[in-house]
Amino acid sequence: MTDPGPGMPQFTAVGYVDGKAFGNYDSERRTVRPIVDWLPREDREHWDAETKKARSGELDFYVGLGWLREHYNKSGGERAGSCGGTGGRNGGRWGGGLYGESVSPLRPGCAPPAVLGHPCWCRSPWDAPFLSPFAPSRPRGARGAPQPEQPLTAHPGCASGSHTLQKMFGCDILEDGSVRGYDQYAFDGRDYIAFEMDTMTFTAANAVAQSTKRKWESEGTYAERWKHELGTVCVENLRRYLEHGKAVLKRRERPEVRVRGKEADGILTLSCRAHSFYPRPITISWMKDGVVQDQETHWGGIVPNSDGTYHASATIDVPPGDWDKYQCRVEHASLLQSSFFSWELQPNLILIVAGAIITVVAVVAVVAGLVVWRSKSGKDEKCYRAELGE
Repeated sequence: MTDPGPGMPQFTAVGYVDGKAFGNYDSERRTVRPIVDWLPREDREHWDAETKKARSGELDFYVGLGWLREHYNKSGGERAGSCGGTGGRNGGRWGGGLYGESVSPLRPGCAPPAVLGHPCWCRSPWDAPFLSPFAPSRPRGARGAPQPEQPLTAHPGCASGSHTLQKMFGCDILEDGSVRGYDQYAFDGRDYIAFEMDTMTFTAANAVAQSTKRKWESEGTYAERWKHELGTVCVENLRRYLEHGKAVLKRRERPEVRVRGKEADGILTLSCRAHSFYPRPITISWMKDGVVQDQETHWGGIVPNSDGTYHASATIDVPPGDWDKYQCRVEHASLLQSSFFSWELQPNLILIVAGAIITVVAVVAVVAGLVVWRSKSGKDEKCYRAELGE
């Protein structure tokens, strides 16, 4: 992120297993660390390897974000490397990251102070342990000189405005033992490019992303590298984490489901609530005559409980006379198959309804009796008056 705001790192990475965060990394701390008790912190070899990859990814992101800002006409800052070198020599090369351009030498000819004193240029090579801008306030020896054939990059602080580059990659071990991997990028919240491991192909979301696609395809190594990363390295790490966290990750708590109904203004609102389930992912659907009613359903989200379980709900408005046509379907990892639940009239409600019907019948009977009585009374009175008249 080019402008994360006060107190927020410019680069952040978080690792998840089955939706549960297990480790993180950011540009302030620059070390991958586990954040759960069930992962061993003493496995330094593993965490050091993950830290090295995270640092490399951080630098790639800075380069890629600068390139994307330019090509989306959102830069607002100066492109590092537009000129470079000391004493007229080439100072480095463009390349790596999300670049869609061919690697080419930087234009020579800048005076040494313009290079060594520029606050927006960072030292190279890419595997340097930390970014070190060529700030004039730093001693000359600490600034470092641009190394020939090594890339320069813009310091993140030189960018104006807030822009974000995101990446999501991971792997799934399916029930049949097969493996699925994915690698996806987004810029400013919009899809940019994705890598499909099974087909070894890239999908570009727009014209700018086509440049990245052509670059990666021409290199010929990105697809193979990420197929190995997703299909081998990621899977090995996933198995490692599952083994360490099996007591937590394989925990299963069946949802307790209640269906309730409330009528108001001629509309019956049916509510399906699932309580005390684990793990977090769950699907609650309302169905009418066996057909899912997604458009008419309102979901309340998945909310954590104090004991580590979750609760969720889904509601739907239906005509009061059609309540028996609706069912709530719940799908969860703790259930062998989908479970179905229906709203049923409570016994006391049945008694109330029956009492109301009896009351109505009684009222009708009383009214009918009054009508008959008045009719008979009127006839007798007429006859009596007739007799008096005679």
